[in-house]
Amino acid sequence: MGTPTKPREVQATKTSFRLIEAIQESGGAGVSELASRLDLAKSTVVYHLTTLERQEYLVQEGSEYHLGLRFFKLGQDAMGRRLPDAARKKVKDLAAKTDAEADYSVEEYGYIVLLYDQADSSAEPGFKTGSHHRMHNNAAGKAILATWDDSRVDEYVTQVGLPTRTEHTIGSRAELLEALAQVREQGYALNDEEYMRGYRSVSMVVDDADGGVYGALTVGGPSYRVSRETLQTEFRVPLAQAVDELRAELESSYPR
Repeated sequence: MGTPTKPREVQATKTSFRLIEAIQESGGAGVSELASRLDLAKSTVVYHLTTLERQEYLVQEGSEYHLGLRFFKLGQDAMGRRLPDAARKKVKDLAAKTDAEADYSVEEYGYIVLLYDQADSSAEPGFKTGSHHRMHNNAAGKAILATWDDSRVDEYVTQVGLPTRTEHTIGSRAELLEALAQVREQGYALNDEEYMRGYRSVSMVVDDADGGVYGALTVGGPSYRVSRETLQTEFRVPLAQAVDELRAELESSYPR
């Protein structure tokens, strides 16, 4: 029996989403800018923008198009599906117990998506609700990657790559596999200034009895007050307790 063929993609739909993403990345854009940026005919851009505006997904302000608030509702619904109230509560509790930043993240399409964050004023701006991050350069990502087998990790490396952000970021497949083996052995993952200089964190996965993963809880802070030892001693114990409690609540309320 042959391998089933995947359904064809609809090019027009892909073009619409390319336009949406370009508008989001630029904070608003006009027809000429979008046509030039995406190498599209102006008439094609106009047709797509007009359709999206009439469906209330875009708004026009002068000569520029911006994302409409309909995306806000869609985003809330998408986030709510993966963010139970129990996870929000545990993040708040963990932040209070450690006097540090805490968050809950999930994996989707090879990226870590931060769904809920309880941060102080020193938190890194990039780690905010809704932000997407590659998995190899932060604690939550490595914690989840460690639950994958090597073949799936290889797919991740091929799909996303291993770009470095600091001199401490993992930059090779061999280094990544070695780091993940250590995470599996010790039961937690560290981010020791790998995503950005001056920030450290520790993370553990919230898994289920069948080996699936709900998400990851993380706690951390600026390196001037959070040492590597702090992560492994002061933060790891309350983190492990929060993970155990959240796992129990999710298994009883949200069976996979």
